[in-house]
Amino acid sequence: MGAPVYVYRLTGRGEGLFPNRYEGALTGLLQHVEERAGRGEISRMFADQFRARAESLKTELVDQPVEVRLHRLVRLLSEEGYMAEWNTSDGTIRLAEHNCAIRAVAERYPEVCAAERRFLGEVLAAQVERRTHITEGSNSCEYSITPGAASDGAEEAAGRPDQEQA
Repeated sequence: MGAPVYVYRLTGRGEGLFPNRYEGALTGLLQHVEERAGRGEISRMFADQFRARAESLKTELVDQPVEVRLHRLVRLLSEEGYMAEWNTSDGTIRLAEHNCAIRAVAERYPEVCAAERRFLGEVLAAQVERRTHITEGSNSCEYSITPGAASDGAEEAAGRPDQEQA
């Protein structure tokens, strides 16, 4: 009701207007690691990176309510270029990333997206489920968050890559 709603999406050409010098170097390096050590090593590298970040944030946010954790997480993600925000509607907490700061990597190595989802669950001490995904054509990566529910870190602990569905 009221003013019309507009949805905008950048084309590949539009995405190219934003600085992203990492793309060629990082994807080349990851391809090199994959050729030498296999795809499983890529998953382990992403899991290790996100695990270290989660431990740091969990120490900082120990005993904080989920809202405080969300504010801190959104600030961190936005500083990294993800244009993140969170809101609550109908009792459901939603976290959205309106930009993928590592899109070229995520498209080639979706393991980074699975590691990110586990990271969010660890930091928020919640069940995190991806609802939409930029690499699949959505305008944002959106997550549904259930506070207090156990996150599913068992796959990570066992060293198996997460086989999530968007």
